[in-house]
Amino acid sequence: MKINPGRVSRIFLSPYHYAGLPPFCGHTGAGAMSSVENYFERHFGRRVTVTPNGRTAIAVILRSLGLKPDDEVYITTTFEKPNVSSCVTCTIFNFCRPSRVITDKTKAIFAIHEFGVPHPRISGLRGMAKERRIPLIEDCAHTIDSVDKGGQVGVNGDYVVCSFPKIFPVRQGGLMMGDGLTYKPTAKEKAVIDEVKRTLPRYLSYLKQYSERKRANFALLESMFKEMRLEPLYTLAEGISPAILFPLVTDGFEGVMEALSDRGIECGLWHGANIVVLPGHQFLTEREIRVIFKAVERGLRKGRCRSAGRA
Repeated sequence: MKINPGRVSRIFLSPYHYAGLPPFCGHTGAGAMSSVENYFERHFGRRVTVTPNGRTAIAVILRSLGLKPDDEVYITTTFEKPNVSSCVTCTIFNFCRPSRVITDKTKAIFAIHEFGVPHPRISGLRGMAKERRIPLIEDCAHTIDSVDKGGQVGVNGDYVVCSFPKIFPVRQGGLMMGDGLTYKPTAKEKAVIDEVKRTLPRYLSYLKQYSERKRANFALLESMFKEMRLEPLYTLAEGISPAILFPLVTDGFEGVMEALSDRGIECGLWHGANIVVLPGHQFLTEREIRVIFKAVERGLRKGRCRSAGRA
């Protein structure tokens, strides 16, 4: 994702910047969990391993598969947009070749639940992986609790990857699940993991609140943009815990991103698409959401004026 923060940001994409601010400050005491591992082992019903980040988790999983340079990993995403995050493709390139099609060289399936929406073919991918006798890897970086007809995310994969900063107000941390994984962190990695294990438990009991707040913010942004005849990439269905990113589809993305940056609103352009990624996390206030809306409105208006002038 191409980030365009522009001037010093005041409204951020990441929840980390809001960790000490209302309405979710003071996550200590009764709300704290015993440990990160215990919480996620209960949540997913399987053994977990904490990593410094999601990228490390992907690397450990791929290394365990004994891939060769000529092998391929088939990448498929919820919305099947042409480009994929470089965090995924670059990590795969360290072991073999990423591919967007199934071939005779496919040695693993990598399914990404984009924007918090479960991959619509996850059950079919599970069957395909079993038939080919290759592993299915689920990327749950954007959500850990979304549910649809295929079940909760993270229950179909032989291996699962999570990324804490995309869900909780922490700066680092990831998670991996799967049989036969061996991971010996370096001293630097262990220091990060220890920090994650100290800080993350205070936020874990708020997962349901976070998801409800993100749904409410998504619904408000969607309703406001409808006034401008703009729509997000998807409509929020029951059971979906949306990502911290709100994906707004618009061909006027250049003017929109400029206007957002001018107002100190961090934003991004989704990989090779006409999708402006706006803040949509659980810490946004209604006032901030209206500031975001006004900036988008201003950016589109300026863009139309420029087009008219060139004509």
